[in-house]
Amino acid sequence: MKKYLYLVLLIFVVGMVSVVVYFSSRSRSIPIPPVEYGPVKDYTKGIIVYRPHLYSDIENPVIIFGEAKSAWFSDGKILVTITDKDGTIVDNGEVVAKTDSKTIPAEEYIPFEGSVTYNQPSVNLYMGFLTFESQNVGQDGLALKFTYKIQFPYDARLK
Repeated sequence: MKKYLYLVLLIFVVGMVSVVVYFSSRSRSIPIPPVEYGPVKDYTKGIIVYRPHLYSDIENPVIIFGEAKSAWFSDGKILVTITDKDGTIVDNGEVVAKTDSKTIPAEEYIPFEGSVTYNQPSVNLYMGFLTFESQNVGQDGLALKFTYKIQFPYDARLK
């Protein structure tokens, strides 16, 4: 009789463990869409930034390269500003066209490159923004401007 009782108890325990394992393996979490780490593109404004990527850790100096329509360039340059999450300017610089932007039609993309060396900024250093701004005006009469989020490196956040 005890053998049957142990056998029934063993079957019950194995069944309960199976039920627990089955239901705990089923995911009920909301799927999180992947973050795009490729080039940052804004075709409506006519600019593609290949480096740094959106939300990527930036280095010091920040190496920047991409392509922009020739309308972005003023004397072959585009102004670049790095700000912290509160909008305080950390540093600024410029990227330079790799070809003569004056001879290229306004709708053609021109490769650019440059770097900005920044001083160790304030404590608001986890996330920041990289802003490209042209001194030329767009078709709507407003200055061409493009901003996206970047992340400062961990060691800079500690200072």
